[in-house]
Amino acid sequence: MGEDSFILKFIIATIIIFSFNTFAAGNSDRALNYNKSWIRIDASNNGRPLVSGQTWQIPVEYYLDPSEHLGTTTLQIIGYGPFIDTPDGKYTTERKHIGYSGMSHQATITSPGRSTRIFTFNVPKGLELVKRNNPVLLVAYFKDQNGKAWPWQTRVTTSFVDNSGFFDIDSDVPGNFFTYDEPVRMKVSLKDIRQSGERKTINYTVYDTDGIIAAQGQKEFTAEQTGQEIYIDLDIQKRGTFLIEIDIPGWEKRHTTFARIPDLSETSSNVDRLRLTSAIADL
Repeated sequence: MGEDSFILKFIIATIIIFSFNTFAAGNSDRALNYNKSWIRIDASNNGRPLVSGQTWQIPVEYYLDPSEHLGTTTLQIIGYGPFIDTPDGKYTTERKHIGYSGMSHQATITSPGRSTRIFTFNVPKGLELVKRNNPVLLVAYFKDQNGKAWPWQTRVTTSFVDNSGFFDIDSDVPGNFFTYDEPVRMKVSLKDIRQSGERKTINYTVYDTDGIIAAQGQKEFTAEQTGQEIYIDLDIQKRGTFLIEIDIPGWEKRHTTFARIPDLSETSSNVDRLRLTSAIADL
């Protein structure tokens, strides 16, 4: 009887262990699907422009399905900066996004279901040296109880204006695309002027895509107030894309690009306008 009892207990224990392993394997296989939950990022800032230094609240709405929630789930959000598409091989050896400091937060979720978490950031200092708007790629995703990221992400792009520095460079022409018959007139917009009446000099140099100087000169002005605009008229007849570098001694040096292109409104209807613009601008 004792031997029979031992065998019975052994069989029961084996069945229990087998059943537990089967259940665990079933749960594991089920969790690997991760196709029932979702995440939505609201990067609108309620329609207001984003400016570096401001507080930025980002609502992240989500639905976490009970079948994909195994005890604890983490909601992660990260903000990435400009993308380096052509690394120089010396300072940057791979294609990647430049990260913004402080643009990473996470929240622990203990119960499944639908909810919204609000993540608060300070809009970072800009990293873009050419364009006025600094890009932000917001990436949100779930992580399981072991800290492993789920196999999908939600991504949203937006941008902010860097409020640092003494001036911005742009023009009154959208995209800085001047048609051949338009005068090339760039604009320097002053920022954060604390000492009115200070005399300054703009030193500017314009380069074409071969690195040859297409124009250069100086222009003196008196800094009077924030938002003041100083125009620079450039005598350029060559077509294509250009880089203008502006140096105001005692302040800073900045640069941006512009191009002289054909008037697309006068092109034939059977011409691919976008391709034509790109081809001419790259000459």
